[in-house]
Amino acid sequence: MSQILNPRVVTTHKPHICFGCAREFPKGTKMELSCIVDGGTAWTCYLCPTCMKLTQEMRYDDEYCCGDLLEDALELEAEESEN
Repeated sequence: MSQILNPRVVTTHKPHICFGCAREFPKGTKMELSCIVDGGTAWTCYLCPTCMKLTQEMRYDDEYCCGDLLEDALELEAEESEN
């Protein structure tokens, strides 16, 4: 199981790919930056604002791979644009 360390919201200085939905976001986007430790390997990942909302609803032990949240992210954004 992966361990998430030091999640924080940053304003990006260059384009980044969201780990949750695998979409590219331009520099200047507020994204969550986390350090992930998995099996002794450490790496960083970014989450877009929509995926941040989606992951807040998940249980602590729910895991997902890069791009797994795309469908849910698009659905949430569509719902929010209707309101």
